[in-house]
Amino acid sequence: MESNTGEYNSFIVILVAGLSFLVMADNFLMIYLAIELISISSFVLTFYGKKEKKCRSWI
Repeated sequence: MESNTGEYNSFIVILVAGLSFLVMADNFLMIYLAIELISISSFVLTFYGKKEKKCRSWI
């Protein structure tokens, strides 16, 4: 991992907050917002730290 672990940890906290909101949801708006928090932080964490590599499948 790189030197910016604070960003990584903050996305983990946002993910856990979204999961907590999903558990505590009592209406559909809260469920929707919780799923959005979970999905955005999951997308960021999925590609966090990956370097851009060029595709060489044409060689």
